[in-house]
Amino acid sequence: MLEVSENGYYHWRKRGKSQRKQNDEQLLERIEDAYHQNRGHYGSPRIHAELKDQGIHCGKKRVARLMREQQLSARKKKRKPRTTNSDHDLPVAPNLLERNFAADAPDKNGCRILPIWRHEKGGSILQE
Repeated sequence: MLEVSENGYYHWRKRGKSQRKQNDEQLLERIEDAYHQNRGHYGSPRIHAELKDQGIHCGKKRVARLMREQQLSARKKKRKPRTTNSDHDLPVAPNLLERNFAADAPDKNGCRILPIWRHEKGGSILQE
């Protein structure tokens, strides 16, 4: 079996909870209070920050471990609904404007880059 003496087994059963376990239980009460006050929106980093603001000193990993053991996790944001349906067989709209963007030479299609001069006191000047 376990190869433990009968005396050792009963001594183990009689022994109380360790100081660390007792501290974990007290801390867990505070964690659950903060978690439920915020309606489950806070995860371990925010809970840790809130406990720190209350003057309770504990580690981030300890808070995360206790929350994980109690299956307390932050609510996830709802995914934004998709509004575009690209999976269809609808025809492509016709090109009614029939614009030609190909240029044989510069400034042939009426589009050019205008220089912008920055003024030393702020603002800018558009020069044609």
